[in-house]
Amino acid sequence: MRRYALLPLLLVFFLATPTSLSDQATGIGQVTFTMHGTLSGHAHFTDQSGCRWDDDVTINVTERTQFGILADPRMRMEKVLSHQNSMSASGSGKGTGDKWFCKEAWTYYVKPQTYPLNFFMNPYLGFKEGYGNVTLGEAFSADFGFDDLKANSSPSTGTILYAKQAVYRMLLDTELPGQERDAFLKQLEFSFKPYSKNVSVHRSADRTYQSHEYPSTAEMHIDFSLVAGAGVDVEVELVPPDGYEQWMPQADEDEKTLGNFIDVGIVAHAKGDPHKAPPVQVKKYRITLADTSKERGVDSNWPPRSRSTDDYDMKIDKDNPWIKLDDDKGQSAVTKQEDLTEFSVTVNSYDWGGYTKLKVVAELRDGSSVVAHVRGHSDQDTLSLPKDDNQNHIADWWEHYFDIKNADASADDDDTPAGDGHKGDSIALYDEYRGFHIHGKHERLSPELKDLFIWDVSELGAGIYGSATGVTTHLIYGLERNTQGKANNKNVVTPNGSHGDVYALYLVDLALEDGVVGDTEGATSVPRDIERVKINAALIRRAYGKAAGSALPSTIAHELGHATNVRHHGEKPPDYDTGDARCRQPDGSFKNYLCSAWPKDDKNRAVGLGDVAHNCYVVAAKGGSYSGNDQCFMRYDMADFYENPNGNCQWQYGGKTVHGYTYDADPPGMTMCWNGRGTGVNEPSDPNNKAGDASPGRGDCVHQLCLKNSAH
Repeated sequence: MRRYALLPLLLVFFLATPTSLSDQATGIGQVTFTMHGTLSGHAHFTDQSGCRWDDDVTINVTERTQFGILADPRMRMEKVLSHQNSMSASGSGKGTGDKWFCKEAWTYYVKPQTYPLNFFMNPYLGFKEGYGNVTLGEAFSADFGFDDLKANSSPSTGTILYAKQAVYRMLLDTELPGQERDAFLKQLEFSFKPYSKNVSVHRSADRTYQSHEYPSTAEMHIDFSLVAGAGVDVEVELVPPDGYEQWMPQADEDEKTLGNFIDVGIVAHAKGDPHKAPPVQVKKYRITLADTSKERGVDSNWPPRSRSTDDYDMKIDKDNPWIKLDDDKGQSAVTKQEDLTEFSVTVNSYDWGGYTKLKVVAELRDGSSVVAHVRGHSDQDTLSLPKDDNQNHIADWWEHYFDIKNADASADDDDTPAGDGHKGDSIALYDEYRGFHIHGKHERLSPELKDLFIWDVSELGAGIYGSATGVTTHLIYGLERNTQGKANNKNVVTPNGSHGDVYALYLVDLALEDGVVGDTEGATSVPRDIERVKINAALIRRAYGKAAGSALPSTIAHELGHATNVRHHGEKPPDYDTGDARCRQPDGSFKNYLCSAWPKDDKNRAVGLGDVAHNCYVVAAKGGSYSGNDQCFMRYDMADFYENPNGNCQWQYGGKTVHGYTYDADPPGMTMCWNGRGTGVNEPSDPNNKAGDASPGRGDCVHQLCLKNSAH
């Protein structure tokens, strides 16, 4: 398969270019060649097997080579004096479908390699598969051959290669129509002044490829420069401001309003001496932004999707007195004043996760050009904004603050609280860095703490859930989520994101059936599967009386627990409903609990906690939902009776007489338990305990917590 044929094609062309200089130029001595290329590919199609493939990748490459030139009319390159290159790749892909071999996922990366100097593309480009973490890739060699990718091992590699070959084959030079190829290369033509010892070229070109077989595209942007002669004695530096290391982009309420900015100094001087004026004056400077992000909105959920756009997130400031923008996109400009040796460029930010690379080329009066480099880093001819050495589009300062170990933009490694052992909360690292609108204010999230979004329609709050579990809860407004989910839960808080859906729980106060104070639609699961969390606040206030102040936040936490994978301490059965009961009083008399005493509906059913006239009363049994730690809010706390052979009450169940006590109500639980052992009223050593230990595998609620979609 030919995965990235386009990049070798570009290098073949550019490396051939210096040998075709004007035959009239003589006495150059040396020439410096610099090339920048950006390739982005996007593929979305279904293959013959019914697999759906979605793939996005961006590759950036920089080459800088200094050649020695023979002093003859043809300027033949004698040898390579120095060479530097760098390459970065980002993006990911996945397959979906019913068949097992459709369920693949991969992430693009670059693995540095060491080759002899005449190898002009050192990095090793490939991707990691979801199955087995297999590494694939190819090294670009001096002859730029197009060898198929090879996998170390994977039973499903053939499927991936088959699908990917179809996606990228349109990038091959041989499949480009000749007329289109000629038009593209013509953009990069250049010429030199006859007999000149100073050579200067700077060109850019763009190209978009369309696949006719699959709905796929590839876009390419090239910048290159070729300089020699007196120009090599001039040095131009990009000077980051104080605070550059800590600078992070910001935004306002929309993509048109400035968030914050950063000023970068541009200084020209004699090579190697910042205090000495350049030997050749600078006629003008060309300023460009490359690889600028175009994220939708200003953060992951604002503005609402219907009002958000995908404009450039960072732009050159149009009000800078020294420069003039080429157009209203703010991605390129040129200085208006000649002979500048020092000025600054202001880059404006309009997105909390924006990123770009600043490049400056100085055109000298002798016709040569000099590409600026970052002060203190002669090998860096672009300045990343914000500082981003690993090129994952996340500010290094934010990563260093949290001591990020896995810096992949799609990583999801939050580990507090530990919960059921699955890391993550379904929010990608980049989305946590970019942040969210939460109750009208922007917040970047912590990559260490698990986060839960709640659309609190009735302003109930999250109760004691957050403080008891350690999960960070975020109450959001309706406009801060979008109805677009693909699961049972449609409330997505990443409508402007690019790393998958993140779901908010829908929490609402509703009148439920008699006796039910809370309900979670979607049973016990993770947020993506929960349709609604319902709380009957009025019934809680009526049933608990003075204890309602603690019962309401406890009930909310109980239902949010179900919505994050936490189960009851037991179920029904062993708990059950029963009919008439009879209890001996201390004076020897009996008190009867009769279903006939309950008000009836028009179908002669008892109206109350029970469902029908012969099941009026609730009995808490050993190991049921009333069992375990009596301080845990996942435990039920209000029943009619509980079983005990010494009890003064009796009733019929399963054809037998059962003895027990009246239950009364326990204080609502205000913590989350760490194991299933019964405590307090459930202490097993107490012969009159109510429900004992939790059922096997139940209780230990803190170790059931899970928010991440892929875990269940």
